[in-house]
Amino acid sequence: MKIIRKIKNIKNGRDHQSLNKETLNIAHFLFLVVISLFLAIVFFYLNALLNLNIENTMTGYIALLGSMPTIYLWIIKERKKEVELENKQEELYQSKISELNKVYVDAINQIYKEDSFLAGVYSLYGVILDWIGLYKSSKTNGQEINIKVEQLSGILYSFNSIDYNKNQLYTNLISELTYTLFDLQQKGWQFHWNLFDLNNIYIQNIDLSGLNLRGIKLNNANLKNANLKNTILNKANLTKAILSGADLTNATLNGAILNKANLSKSKLNNAELHNVKLNGAILIRADLSNTNLTNAKISNANLDRALLKNSNLSKANLTNTPLNKAIIKDTILTNAIFKEVK
Repeated sequence: MKIIRKIKNIKNGRDHQSLNKETLNIAHFLFLVVISLFLAIVFFYLNALLNLNIENTMTGYIALLGSMPTIYLWIIKERKKEVELENKQEELYQSKISELNKVYVDAINQIYKEDSFLAGVYSLYGVILDWIGLYKSSKTNGQEINIKVEQLSGILYSFNSIDYNKNQLYTNLISELTYTLFDLQQKGWQFHWNLFDLNNIYIQNIDLSGLNLRGIKLNNANLKNANLKNTILNKANLTKAILSGADLTNATLNGAILNKANLSKSKLNNAELHNVKLNGAILIRADLSNTNLTNAKISNANLDRALLKNSNLSKANLTNTPLNKAIIKDTILTNAIFKEVK
C-alpha cells in the first residue's frame, strides 16, 4: 500500500509540474508574440523615418511577426521529446530495479541454505553486475547505485570465513568481485574497504596504485608483485600477507599491521610506515630507502640485505631482527632498539 501511495504521489506531482510548465510555456509564447509585434511596428517606423528604402510588404512583416514564436515552439517541441525520453528511461530504470530486487530476494534465500549456497552466491554476483550495468546507463542515480553495489558486495564478503574460503568456486568468485570493485574505484567509485573481509584472497600482479584502501583487511592475502604505488593503506591489516616483489613506492601505511608478512624484494622507498607493525615480517632484499619507519615494531623480522639508505628508524624496535649485509647509510637511528640483533 505504501509503495502504491508513493507511486500515486509521484504521478500527481509530475502531473502538477506538467501543468505548471504548460501554463508557463503559453505565457512565454504570448510574450514573444507581443515582442514580435512590437519589433514589427518599430521596424516599420524606422524604415519610414530614416528612409532606409526597405520595401514594406505584408509578407515581410508577417514573417518577422511569426519568426520568434515559431522558433520558440520548435524549442518547446524538442524539449518535450527530451523530457518524454527521460521519463521513459526513468520508468525503465525503476522497472529494472524491481526485477533486481526480486532476484536479490531469491538469491538470499538460496545463500542461507547449505545445498544451494553456491547458486545463491553466483546469483547475487549477477545482481551486482546488473547494478553496475545500470550505472553505465543512468546519468542521475550514480551515488545510489554505488551504495547498492557496496551493500551487496558486503554480503558476499561476509561469507569469506573458514567455512567457505576452502570452496574453490566461491574463492574464485570473490577474487573476481574484488578485481571488479578495484577497477570501479579506479574509475571514481567509492568503497569503505574496512567493512569488507578480503582475508585469504588471491590477487597477485594486481594494479592498486593510487587507491585509498584505508583499513582494508587482507590477512593471508596473496598480493605478490602487486602495484601499490602511492596507495593509501593506513591501518590496513596485512598479517601474513604475501607482498614479495610488490611495489609500494610512496605508499602510506601508517598504523598498518604487517606481522609475519612476506615483503622480500619489495619496494618501500619513500613510503610512510610510521607506527607500523612488522613483527616477524620477511624483508630480505627489500628497498626501504628514504622510508619513514619511526616508532615501527620490527622485532623478530628479517632485514638481511635490505636497503636502508636515508631512512628514519627513530624509536623503532628491531629486537632480534637480523641485518646481515643490510645497507644502512645516512639512516636516522635515534632511540632505536637493537637488542639481540645478529
